[in-house]
Amino acid sequence: MTIRSGPHIGGQASMIAVPSAFRPDPRRMR
Repeated sequence: MTIRSGPHIGGQASMIAVPSAFRPDPRRMR
């Protein structure tokens, strides 16, 4: 259920997990 129903969840979780490390938040920076 997590792997099958986790296309956008995994993407968002990754961005929220390390938004600064992956890439500076465009909305917060602007």
